Amino acid sequence: MSNLVHVKGRVYANMSKTTEGNFCAIVAPYVIKASEIVFKEWREQGIEVPSNLVIHVKKIREANTRGLCQYNNADKSIVITIDPHTLNGHQLVATVAHELRHAWQYMTGKLSLKLHRKTATRAVYDRVWEGRQFAKHKNFTQYQNAPWEKDANSYAERFIKLYKDSFPEVIL
Repeated sequence: MSNLVHVKGRVYANMSKTTEGNFCAIVAPYVIKASEIVFKEWREQGIEVPSNLVIHVKKIREANTRGLCQYNNADKSIVITIDPHTLNGHQLVATVAHELRHAWQYMTGKLSLKLHRKTATRAVYDRVWEGRQFAKHKNFTQYQNAPWEKDANSYAERFIKLYKDSFPEVIL
């Protein structure tokens, strides 16, 4: 199912001698292998891997953000962005698992979006976790303590062992 994962990369300042192609070649196997394990779990749970799930590997502008999972209510598409420029292999795999857990949360209905307000230029959504509505977090502590983040962090921690067992030749 790795054909569903589209990996795009860039040259980063701390990898100045790495070309875009070489960078993708270094990062892509981690992303694809991690995705394949998660997709296998989903299929075992009877969850079809959506054809409109895309994973991008590129710089994220928000400070201190390793990954993002963006869900579109209208077409149910999922775009995951992973920013590996400061991550080691262990962190990269954990971030992929974390963001794919958010995708799973959306697909299973544990997490959803509810329109909070709409302006002329954008829509603002609240998150709904297991039926309980949450406004946008006000600080990093609130963000970390959100139930969907706790669930994704817990999953990522468990996932690392599964990844190491599945690919013992890969050093994280």
